[in-house]
Amino acid sequence: MIFDQASLRNDHGEVWLQLRLSPQSFFEARRFIANKQDKPYRMEIKRHYNKRSMDANAYCWVLCEAIAEAIRATKEEVYRQAIEQVGVFAELWIPEDDAKSVMESWESIGLGWLAFDMGTTKGFTTIHAYKGSSRYDTKEMSRLLDWLVEEADGLGLETRTPEEIERMKSLWDEKQAV
Repeated sequence: MIFDQASLRNDHGEVWLQLRLSPQSFFEARRFIANKQDKPYRMEIKRHYNKRSMDANAYCWVLCEAIAEAIRATKEEVYRQAIEQVGVFAELWIPEDDAKSVMESWESIGLGWLAFDMGTTKGFTTIHAYKGSSRYDTKEMSRLLDWLVEEADGLGLETRTPEEIERMKSLWDEKQAV
């Protein structure tokens, strides 16, 4: 459920948390109330990030292709380099004997899922495991798109205007409102 405002109310010793839900969360909240049992529940609250727009994703691939042609590489190599440069990774400590299979399994998830062996200490290998852009939120996708635009500009390639790029980045917000 998504909410944008919250308040507390003390009603004769009972403390109530009140949330203003987004319209999209109405049915989910109603379903929870209808199905909840008379037992305690635990709630975890996280900051909400909207998912990236497909337009931004498509433009990333256009840029990967253009950069690849300019530097005589494949668009996949450019994409993987971009993920490595600006992507989000988890640092994993894996028993040395399992490191190779963990890295192979991670990379088999998809093209942008990268795993790098950062060295072994005391029988454990440190792996930087990058997630692919298919799992990026808007902030992460914006960083990837900015890096690709900067690379393209540095090669003298034509890119969309800053206004068009910002529109692509914010398009997800307009789609959410519909």
